[in-house]
Parts: sequence; C-alpha cells; structure tokens
Amino acid sequence: MKRRERSPWILWVVWNRVHALAPEGAVGGGMPVRYDLSAVLDLSAVLEGEAGAGASFFQALSGSRDRGAVLVIPDQWVDGRWLAFKGSKRKHMEGYAERFVRREMMPDAETARFFSWDPRKGTGEEDGLFVRFVREPGTVKLYRALKDRGVPVLRITTPGFLWEERLASAAELPADEDKAVLVELDRRYVLYAFAGARLAFHRDLIPPEKIRNDEELCGFLAYEIQQSNFFFQQQEKRPIAHVLLCGISLGERLRERLEEAGTWRVHEWNDAGPDVALSTEQEISADAWGNLLAAVPPGFRVSTGSNLVPARDRMLTALVPWIRWGIWTGIATAVCLAVVQFSFLGNDTLSAAQPQGDIAPRVGKAQEDMGRWRRQAEFLVQRYEQPHAAVLLHRILQATSPVATLRNVSLDTGAVTRVALEAEIAASSAEVFELRLRTLLDGLGALDPRLKEMPTRTVNFQPVAGQGAEPTRYRFHLDMEVPCENAG
Repeated sequence: MKRRERSPWILWVVWNRVHALAPEGAVGGGMPVRYDLSAVLDLSAVLEGEAGAGASFFQALSGSRDRGAVLVIPDQWVDGRWLAFKGSKRKHMEGYAERFVRREMMPDAETARFFSWDPRKGTGEEDGLFVRFVREPGTVKLYRALKDRGVPVLRITTPGFLWEERLASAAELPADEDKAVLVELDRRYVLYAFAGARLAFHRDLIPPEKIRNDEELCGFLAYEIQQSNFFFQQQEKRPIAHVLLCGISLGERLRERLEEAGTWRVHEWNDAGPDVALSTEQEISADAWGNLLAAVPPGFRVSTGSNLVPARDRMLTALVPWIRWGIWTGIATAVCLAVVQFSFLGNDTLSAAQPQGDIAPRVGKAQEDMGRWRRQAEFLVQRYEQPHAAVLLHRILQATSPVATLRNVSLDTGAVTRVALEAEIAASSAEVFELRLRTLLDGLGALDPRLKEMPTRTVNFQPVAGQGAEPTRYRFHLDMEVPCENAG
C-alpha cells in the first residue's frame, strides 16, 4: 500500500506560545503555498496542567488528525553532542546514542526518549555520530497533551534543524562551506552558525534598549556576528565563509558594514518560504512569520531531517495506515460475508409463502459473522496499543547481558506487561553474586521501578556447581511488571 504523504500542520513554539499553522494548498503535492495561522495556545497553561487548557486550540486542530503535525520547538530546548564511534552498523550507532542520552539525562528522565542521531560529519571530524536530545521537560508535556487529544505528532524539530535542510537545497551555496544565517523577528535577531551542513550553534541577539538609531543597531549586529565568528573558529578551527541575511530591515547597510569588517561573503536571502495568513491580531507580525517560514525547505516532508520523536512512537505512527487498512479490510470482508448470506434469500423474500423460521437462522448467521469481524478489528487495535515485544525484549537483554545469562523469558501483554525471566549469574562466591544481582536489578529498574528497591536477599536462587575451573552459577527467577510507558 503506497500512501502519498500529505502536507502536515506546523505547530510552532515562539515566545511561550504554540502557533497552529494549517497548510492551504500545495503545488504538485509539494510544499504548501500558504499557511493559515488559525489558533494560538498559551504554553504555560499546558505545562502547569490546567484543566481544560486550550480547548479552542485543540478544537481548531481537529482537522490535523489525518495529516498529522510537525512540532517546531525553540532551539534552546535541544542540546547536541559529537560522539566518536568506530563502526557502520546503524543498530550499534543507535544503541550507543541511546546509552549516551540516558547517562546525560539520567536513566529515569522521560526526556531521554526524545533524541535523534546522525552519522554525518563535518570537515576534519573523526568517525562518529552527532546526537541531538531534548533538555526541556516542557517538550514532553506538550507532546503528551497533543497525543492525548488525538493530534499525531509526526516530527519534532527546531528552526535551526529546518535551516540545515533549507541550506542543503540552496544550489548557490556550496554545501561543504561554513555559513551563518541572521534572521530578524520584529527587531529581535537569531544567528545560526553551520559547520558545513551541520548546525554548530545558535545565538539570540536582542539589541539593548540604549540603542537609539539604525547606525547603532548596525554596529551592534556587526559586533555580535564577529564575536560569533571568533567562537566558531575556536570550535571548528576555521572561520565562517558566508553570512546570509534573512529579512533584515537594515539589509544593505548591514551588508556594507559586514563586508568591511570580515573576510566572508555576505548574501541577502531572497528565497522566501510559503506565505502566512493571520486570522486574528498576533503578537508576531506577518513579516516575522515570513522570515520564520523561510527556513521551511521546498517540498517539505516529515520523513527527512532530524526528528526528536521517540523511535518507538515513530514506528507505531508509521503503522497507522496499515492498521486502518487491516481494520477496513476486515469490515469490508464482513460486509461481503453478510451479502453472501443474504443473497441466498434471493426472490424468496418476496414470496409470502416463505416461512419466517427459514429466514431467521440465516439472519442470525450473518449477524454472528459481523460480530466476529468487529471483535477481531477491536482486538487488532488493542494489540496495536500494547508494548512492542521486540523492543521490550531488546531492553531486557541490554540490562541483563553484562552480568547474567538469560535462560528463559515469557511475556503476558496487557495494560501492564508481565515478564517472567530465568537467568544465571556466574560468581566466585555468594557475596559476589549479590553484588552482580544488585547491578542487574538496578538496570531492570528502568522497566520495573520496584526492582530498584528490592533487597537482593529476597531473590531465591539455586547454586549450580561449575565443571572443572568454571565458577559456580547462581540460577534465579524474577517476575516483573512493566507499565506501558516504560516498554518502548
């Protein structure tokens, strides 16, 4: 089944408010030619958990359920690290990135699930991968609020990550040369610095109140861009080669000042993004929105670029059209069965001589078939919502393999997934066994928090003598209860 990707809604977080941008038409199925800013949500109401917060906002989003939404969060909510790594297998890279993020954010932090990794590298970098991860807990709360209200979040990104994609499609700029982009948002400014194709850092440049005229503003911006270049050279060991000015009201004057002060080439970014229509009075002007949307790449798609949505959630979202197809196929088959059942009645139904007792069993059989297909469809949906067994088993293996050998694992899925496992730990003494068992319980505690508090002496074990010089193996059994949110 091939499904054409439709243009998603964009939910853009700017200045503590979430702005819902609805796509209006596209050329050839590509990027929408215009977005309608149809609803705004006060972010603090959601983060503080106010009952009924944003009812009108989520009502306006009812049209996004078929298209899905892209959530654009502030750049400062996300952090990034370059990790040296030898190897080329994606599953090994992803596991290494996940372990790093969990160490960085603490294993139990829910934000540790929100990360992405990229094996791309800039000039001069050793083999490895670049990991991006969410630091702001508000991201999780907003994501959950949208998900709970039936709004599928297909992608989480930032303006800086969008600019990465945007610059990659700019044929006039060499992809491997370092760049800086200055964006104006109603007399506030954001500077993005790129090492080749990768976002290196961003800075918010807010002019001080003492600035009185355009000449002083030009001086302030030129100075800050030079300071950013010094910082860039410390990080990347080379200067910025290009400076792009996006929607800068002092464009020509600032361009002259920058060309006098640096060795870079200065360009005015004239490749605008889609238009935006403001349905009501907004805190952000139409010009500022035009500069924000200039980062949206042509042919914008959910499936490209950095995506901070948890990997398991992305996998389940990708299965939605297949699940719907399966359910509707089941319903269609049930209808066909019913038609076949009733077709046996034929013209007999028009005959007054047809005994009613002969019709009743056939009607009952058709109703029984319809009921069976309905129950199977409901079962399919229910199983779809359960923890993914392969992911859960992989996490159990990750926790046990450093200290124990698994002998048997059984799963019973439900609202809470029950896991029974048998394992062995090789140890030179019972004391060493208890130390290694403690490590194992702490590792499995990310799935079942009760295990972190479980005393090791409460775990029944059976020593199995080793052969020859082999150490004694201590065999034991554990029962776990894994909440649905911990299983992915």
